[in-house]
Amino acid sequence: MNDKIINLEIGGNQFSIKLKDYSEEEIREIAEYLDSKMKQVELNSGLIEPYKLAILTALHITDELFQHKKKLVKYDEAFRRIEKWLESLEEKQN
Repeated sequence: MNDKIINLEIGGNQFSIKLKDYSEEEIREIAEYLDSKMKQVELNSGLIEPYKLAILTALHITDELFQHKKKLVKYDEAFRRIEKWLESLEEKQN
């Protein structure tokens, strides 16, 4: 377990984050992604209020998450169909 604390800036605010299950590089990558999303939402919406900007950004990121989850379900279904097809081919060969 890592007890190192790093300082980050997200949405113009400073945060001290204690590293636990992630490396510093992973935390910085996540923070940079969040910061870039907040800037994108700010530009597109014109919002200035940090609270509303954070909520709207969270909605956008949650939408991305749900879209990726839907794709994973489709990929999992396709993988299962391929698996069954391969099993049937193996049975035919035996």
